[in-house]
Amino acid sequence: IEDVRFKRIVGPGDELELTCEVERVRGPIGRGKVRATVDGELAVRGTLTFAVTENGG
Repeated sequence: IEDVRFKRIVGPGDELELTCEVERVRGPIGRGKVRATVDGELAVRGTLTFAVTENGG
């Protein structure tokens, strides 16, 4: 996780919606821009590097 910016406090009972826009995939490694919103308001954003495994986990 890189370049993370927290924009608002998320509290108990808030419904957090997470999205990821995949920017690139090379072999089993991918990278994407992630955002989390609460009621349409940006709560956090950043960049996520992830691995895709053969069994999906």
